[in-house]
Amino acid sequence: MAPPLRFPVSNHSDGQRFFNPSGQRPAAAFSALIKWGYQRLVLRQKINWPKAIRQNREALVPPPSLSGEDPPSGWLAEKLGDALWHLSTNR
Repeated sequence: MAPPLRFPVSNHSDGQRFFNPSGQRPAAAFSALIKWGYQRLVLRQKINWPKAIRQNREALVPPPSLSGEDPPSGWLAEKLGDALWHLSTNR
């Protein structure tokens, strides 16, 4: 038999088990996923999506570069994760 796993002791672990320090239970259980799947796939209940979403126009303006000037090429590249890049231009 393998020895029991040991974890570093922290505010979320006693070395053997992980727990929520606030004592609150998770928001949804696995049974909620089963219920959602049944309603969506078997009963064919549709989700009501909004007709439109208000968009903050200021968020669409690319931020200035660290030097305070636009990049020489006019392009701005932002890394948004491991493999995702956002490219924008000021033209």
